[in-house]
Amino acid sequence: MNNRFHTVLLQGIGYACLLCGLFRSTPAFAQSPDRLSYQAVVRNASGNVVASQSVGMRITILKGSATGTAVFVETQSRTTNANGLVTMEIGGGTPVTGTFASVNWGQGPYFIKTETDVAGGTNYQLTGTTQLLSVPYSLYAQSAALKYSTSGDTLYSGKEYVIVPGLSTANTNAVVNGSPLVTTAVASAVTTVSASLGGEVTSGGTSSVSARGVCYATTASPTIANNTVASGTGTGAFSTTLSGLNPATTYYARAYATNGSGTSYGNQVTFTTLGAAGQACAQGSTLTVTHTAGDVAPVTKTVTYKLVQTDMIGGSKCWLAQNLGADRQALSVDDISLPSAGWYWQHSRKQGYSHDGLVSRTPNTSWLPNSYDNGSWAQSNDPCTILLGVGWRMPSISEWDRLSVWPRDRGDLSYFTSPVRLHHAGDLNFRNGELGGRGIYGFFWSANPGLWDRAPRVIFSREHWGIRWDEEKMTGGAVRCIKD
Repeated sequence: MNNRFHTVLLQGIGYACLLCGLFRSTPAFAQSPDRLSYQAVVRNASGNVVASQSVGMRITILKGSATGTAVFVETQSRTTNANGLVTMEIGGGTPVTGTFASVNWGQGPYFIKTETDVAGGTNYQLTGTTQLLSVPYSLYAQSAALKYSTSGDTLYSGKEYVIVPGLSTANTNAVVNGSPLVTTAVASAVTTVSASLGGEVTSGGTSSVSARGVCYATTASPTIANNTVASGTGTGAFSTTLSGLNPATTYYARAYATNGSGTSYGNQVTFTTLGAAGQACAQGSTLTVTHTAGDVAPVTKTVTYKLVQTDMIGGSKCWLAQNLGADRQALSVDDISLPSAGWYWQHSRKQGYSHDGLVSRTPNTSWLPNSYDNGSWAQSNDPCTILLGVGWRMPSISEWDRLSVWPRDRGDLSYFTSPVRLHHAGDLNFRNGELGGRGIYGFFWSANPGLWDRAPRVIFSREHWGIRWDEEKMTGGAVRCIKD
């Protein structure tokens, strides 16, 4: 075990650096090196490489968390090459706090914070903070059973062992009792609301891997008790997309794998979604969601929704530019196809319905009875929140009203040519659930309680622009989702 590698991708507000740190271990007990090598590609606020230029850098090793105690701080002044690459050895700069040799790697976890001044001075700006998941030295045991086991922060493998800071807390189930071995890949394709992640199950352990994927949270050391995205079974590499994320938010993620002995986790990675705080989505961005048939989605499928940021109803909001459950935006205002129609919901009911445009409704169970008696609206049944994630919701009737103050001239189809692209998906009859009006009008529910067995909705057609009235709650209407 002569070399161990640690690679992280740090994204900052002003510039990004790719750090490739090489950790060298020695075959001596408790023998720690006094240098940590890495290289960084430095970019400016515009994303351009800073080539052949002196840059100032400050490196901080934090103990316990990404905002923990600084146990070592140093500064260095380096010069990038023609490709913007700078080479540095942590521990070889000008100490500010502590010494590199005094860091007790067995008392982690530890995090590395990188700050850079692209002008070469000391006006440092945060580049990023990431957990130090590999170790800068290794120890060899005199003897050990040929098996994987752990004790505190020490991981045993055959006659070798290595101290992994934070293993006893952050990676409790890493390789214990025959569970799988799994690593986590660095996040990529990060947008305001999504990111691509994955990992690799390098060993299935003592039994077959029945589940694997990525778990994530806004706090460190996520587990399958937090948010998860599954990605198949068995050993080997896998990838998946995390969707429905919040903009300008830092997430922690780990790959996981489960077999008959339990669930194990890979190394932790962090990433920060794009956008400014409070921004709902970026123009041209998309949201990919896998819907699973059940008591909300009528069928199982993966949909990529187009998102648009608009202030048409006052205040900038993020809208789905197609109906919830629709595979695509409508091709025309009178598009009668199933891929453009999306799904239908009765007011304040979780169960969604799909209709093929002929005679088949899914699910094709008996139509829900009209049992409304108090005009309530159950926020917990909002399909936007359930299917797309926290922050997404159905528009209120006042928001639909503000949308409907556009010109109402007969034949004016601006509601279709607008960024939100509303079209005539029709509705399901409140008496029997039969499809009607597809290609003739668009009927959209609001998130308002209404009165008794009726609730406010809005309808768009060639004859009636944005007309609002109370409709039988049993009627199945299309749904559009927004996010503040």
